[in-house]
Amino acid sequence: LSIAVGMAMASILDGPSGLRRCLDMRRALGVLPIAGAFSAAQMCALRALHTFDPGSLKIIAQVNLPTTALLSWLVLGRQYSLRQWLATALVFVATMAFLQVRIMFFEPTEGGGNARGGTAAGGGSRSPEKILCMALFVIGIALSCSASIFAEMFLKHRYDIPYYIQKTNLMFGE
Repeated sequence: LSIAVGMAMASILDGPSGLRRCLDMRRALGVLPIAGAFSAAQMCALRALHTFDPGSLKIIAQVNLPTTALLSWLVLGRQYSLRQWLATALVFVATMAFLQVRIMFFEPTEGGGNARGGTAAGGGSRSPEKILCMALFVIGIALSCSASIFAEMFLKHRYDIPYYIQKTNLMFGE
C-alpha cells in the first residue's frame, strides 16, 4: 500500500520522472541492508517471546532510547546536555535492573504466560534458554537502533528528493 501511494503521489506531483525515481532499483537496493537489519531485529524479538512475556520485553525494549542516543552521538555527531545523558543513563540502569531481576527470579508456571512454560524436563531452571533469548533480543535492539540511524542518514543525505519518493525506495528495499 505504501509503495502504491508513493508511486501515485510521484505520478501526480512529478509526472513520469517522479515515477521513474520511485522505481530506481539502485536506490532500493542501497537500503536493503537497512531493511534487512529491521527484519532481523523483528525475528530476534519473536524468538524472545518464546521465553519472556510481551510485557517484560516491552519494558526491556526501553533500552532503545539510550542505545539510539549513543549511536546518534557516535555516528551522527549529535550533542546532548548533561541532564539528557543523566536521564538516558537512568533509563538504561533501570532497564538493566529489570532485566537482571527477570532473568534471575522469573520462572513462569506450566501453562503460564508464554509458549513453553515452567521448568526444563529434569525440573531444573531454563536459565540458558532465558539468557540466549535475552541475548537475541538485545542483538535485535542493537540492529534496530543501528538501522534507525542509517535510515536517518539515508533520508537526510537526499534532501533534493521528495519524501514520498524516498519512502517508496525504502519500501522497495524491504
